[in-house]
Amino acid sequence: MTTLSPASVTWTAVSLWLFLACVHCQVNNTQLPEYSVQLDDDGKFVFTWMPEEDHITIEIQVATQGYAGLGFSPAGGMRGADIILGWVDDDGTARIHDMHGVRNGAPLLDDSQDVVLLSGRRNDTHTTLRFRRPWVTCDQHHDMAISADTVRVISAYDHEKPVNLSNLQYHDYRGVRSMHLQETMSVDVPMTPDVKIWDVRAPNITLPSNLTTYWCNMFKFPEADVKHHYIAAQPLIAKKNRPFVHHMLLYECHTENSAATYERYLDLDGARCSTPRMPNSWLKCGRPLIVWAVGGEGEFLEDVGGEFMEDVGGGEFMEDVGGGESLPENFGIPLGEKWGGATYMMLEVHYENLDNLEGIVDDSGLRMFYTAKLRQYDGSLMSVGHATAAELVIPPLTPRWPAIGHCSSACTQATLPPEGIKIFAALLHSHLLGRAMILRHIRNGKELPPIVKDDTYDFNYQQYQVLKEERTVLPGDHLIFQCDYDTSSDTFPSFGGAGTKEEMCVAILMLYPNTALTRCESIPVLEDLFASLGVNSVYEEPQQHRRLVPIPRFAPGTTEKEKQQHLDAIEEEQYKFMLRGSAAALAEDPAISYIRWKDVMIKEPLGLQNMTFFDHVHERNLWLGGEAQARLLKAQELRFDQDLCDGIDEQPLAEFLPLPVPKFEPYKADPQRCFSPGGVHNPLLL
Repeated sequence: MTTLSPASVTWTAVSLWLFLACVHCQVNNTQLPEYSVQLDDDGKFVFTWMPEEDHITIEIQVATQGYAGLGFSPAGGMRGADIILGWVDDDGTARIHDMHGVRNGAPLLDDSQDVVLLSGRRNDTHTTLRFRRPWVTCDQHHDMAISADTVRVISAYDHEKPVNLSNLQYHDYRGVRSMHLQETMSVDVPMTPDVKIWDVRAPNITLPSNLTTYWCNMFKFPEADVKHHYIAAQPLIAKKNRPFVHHMLLYECHTENSAATYERYLDLDGARCSTPRMPNSWLKCGRPLIVWAVGGEGEFLEDVGGEFMEDVGGGEFMEDVGGGESLPENFGIPLGEKWGGATYMMLEVHYENLDNLEGIVDDSGLRMFYTAKLRQYDGSLMSVGHATAAELVIPPLTPRWPAIGHCSSACTQATLPPEGIKIFAALLHSHLLGRAMILRHIRNGKELPPIVKDDTYDFNYQQYQVLKEERTVLPGDHLIFQCDYDTSSDTFPSFGGAGTKEEMCVAILMLYPNTALTRCESIPVLEDLFASLGVNSVYEEPQQHRRLVPIPRFAPGTTEKEKQQHLDAIEEEQYKFMLRGSAAALAEDPAISYIRWKDVMIKEPLGLQNMTFFDHVHERNLWLGGEAQARLLKAQELRFDQDLCDGIDEQPLAEFLPLPVPKFEPYKADPQRCFSPGGVHNPLLL
């Protein structure tokens, strides 16, 4: 059974109230569910569940003699929430009720009772209830269908036991937490004798008061005489610094002479990521090995530095996750250049200092678990979606704006092995405006079922979804990743970029066998983007978007040797600056990707001449009426630029001219079936 600590709880800003209760009590000897989390910081509300094919079995253990409630909410509040509430009478009779929330008042009883009590008991300190309900009930009015999407689980309890449902006291505790209930990745670490641990950490940097800071530093994998597989990871974050750490990635670094390139950086503090101060050679660190983002699970770890460290989880775990959703035991990611992995690795930590505080010192990082007991397949990670770039223009005043990223059939045809790749887990990532995401799969002009989706995305809960079934992507298949944003309350556009107040649209896929393709991402065709917003021409094309680091412009006739000498000289200056330590780097202003639009001067039409593209798209009148939004949407539906079809060294495996968006027969899902509480399929289709 997977157990998560109270400190691992991730809270959203929306408060909730939720009641839990026990009804009709009968002892049940069925096997305990396979996942368990503490929904509060004090461990007084423990939620345990077992995913089944058509139903979910739930047990709650709550430190109360009164009522308790558990529910599923569309937005994390009472309104529209599907609530299960109960208690145990003094004579031992357990009572449970299927209810629904109405704004912030007491919940109301459903006409249809779709929860079955399995057992219930109460002792001097706790009430325990176990019950079962279908994932999809036939109550279309008050029950919420539970899917693989992110679920806002609400919880509450009170110490006074109600006499009946009409006199419920206001709760003593309430909480809300986003979770995956159907497709959950295990946080169990396989600590068998063959498993070793390696920690990579930021170097005690003092965060500036800037909102966003990206910090990168270099590491070398421990010497090994035999091949090892990476099999699990946990984040290391000091409790006091939890609010500042947004995400962490450990990248593989691949170049021809890696030791000569990276060895001298190992003892240095590092650099701001993707800025002119970061060594150009670090741009070869392109393939992610470990990805952790805000909102994960985990356990407390005692750090060697004396800080009480918290593992807030959400890393990749290659062991059994239960409920039929186990990650393949035959999967591992190779480590070390000798064996097809990386010897040098770059840690990237993304900090968010929302209150612009000063004096925050952090050494967060990742703990890797690896073994010489090899699995059958070498696997890897791959990103698919819209390249993180200013070309991602998200208009304001739009309740549902789709951003589209393509992994073209041309790229998969040129890079994937004949037998294809098998995807078994995915992490979906956008920022504050993101509301829903879907990874669509096109083959031979026909859309297959979505590989993964989340219609209720929560920025504060980003974890891998384990697919119910592995999905095979063949050479020539086309993938489309779509992110839906809500900008209905914004008056100015948003742009793609690394900062939290910028936007991203990318899916990180876990797959095997290991493949050369690392990044398959697209952007709109630049001239289409300009034209859709009324710009016919500009005086000079903007810098290539891929990175914030300036790309040298060489004069015609410059030899390759001269180019390399120039690049080497740049890197030497970058190295010398790094010798000054992290304080020098953090004292400089960070680069912000979309600012480059301020350097793009419009040439035509005459009415916009000499205005920057940035100023033009910030004209409020441009977006009123929705015509500009319609033109921008049409432009991205016609063609795209397969900007990234890259290998492990961030070099393109294939390059393409702008490609047309494929035409295909859309996928039509079967009608959703509903079930009765007892497990009987109801012919009613939702």
